[in-house]
Amino acid sequence: LLDKIDYNLIKKNPKILVGYSDITALQLAIFKKTRLITFSGPMVVSDLINQIHNKSEEIFWSMLTSGKKIGKLKSIGGKEIQYMRKGKGIGTLIGGNLSTFVSLIGTEFLPKLTNYVLLLEDTCEPPYKIDRMFNQLKLSGIFDKSKGIMLGAFNDCIDENSEKNTLTLGEVIQDYLGKLKKPVLYNLSHGHIKENLILPIGLKVKLNSSKNYIDFTENAVS
Repeated sequence: LLDKIDYNLIKKNPKILVGYSDITALQLAIFKKTRLITFSGPMVVSDLINQIHNKSEEIFWSMLTSGKKIGKLKSIGGKEIQYMRKGKGIGTLIGGNLSTFVSLIGTEFLPKLTNYVLLLEDTCEPPYKIDRMFNQLKLSGIFDKSKGIMLGAFNDCIDENSEKNTLTLGEVIQDYLGKLKKPVLYNLSHGHIKENLILPIGLKVKLNSSKNYIDFTENAVS
């Protein structure tokens, strides 16, 4: 699909595109080819017409209809942003679904990775697969070159074979991100959850480990 899209047509006729999971591929390709902002967040069929957190829906409509800067966003649904690595960082928000993001490495559809904050989430991937994908990000220099890392929900990412002596998801994350000298936050309510917080891909975001929020200093639509 990605190599069959007329990106010039999209650039000349910008529309709001919202989604997550596999939609990450479209979002990153569109940003690479057009520099247009897209949104990683709730989808109509799977989220908005079913059960979705009230605060998630409120932020969804506010972000898509307001010409004001987005400002500060916190986790919702009783969650609170936590930092496993302290510090400050600012950069263009790039990323989305981990499995989909990794599949674009080495292709023409992954945006140029400079001055970026990396967003990652996933679902139903056992820790050994997360380990493999994190290793690819490490060996590609994507972790090291980022200005910071934001981890959304990794729900149901467990090893169903309890007899295996393998690393847990928390241990995998700690192994790869625990020693980075940059802000790494987790517990962000974003991903395959009903508290899915909409986030603008391609917009600058500020991270500060002394705060329990992320800060967007621009508006996403005009």
